[in-house]
Amino acid sequence: MEKRRIGLALVLCTTLFGVSAAANGDEPGPTAHHARTKKKAAKPPKAATTCSTDADCAFTPYTDGGCCPTLCQPRAVTKTSAEALEKYAASCAKQNGRECPELACAPPAIRRQPACISGKCEARAAPGPTRE
Repeated sequence: MEKRRIGLALVLCTTLFGVSAAANGDEPGPTAHHARTKKKAAKPPKAATTCSTDADCAFTPYTDGGCCPTLCQPRAVTKTSAEALEKYAASCAKQNGRECPELACAPPAIRRQPACISGKCEARAAPGPTRE
């Protein structure tokens, strides 16, 4: 009878020790292992528009958090934001394992260029011919 109690106590202690170790992150349980092996999704950047010169601005066809270019008329944002949105879109599309559809946009009626107007990146009409 005494051997049985000792054996039961050992099984109980081993089980409790294993559960507490997994809860503390000492021993990877099935969910802890899955969390470590799965790559964390990149956080989508928010586009900034604050600028001081025209050279600070660029166009982007991406919306905030978009994986694919969806804007036929690209919006004006800072160059840093445009680069961050493009980098995020590339990693987002790769992680989701899909290709972006081709946009079917009409040619713009007015040529535009990014410009810093009153401290904010905006689009303004560009000089020159409207259609090529």
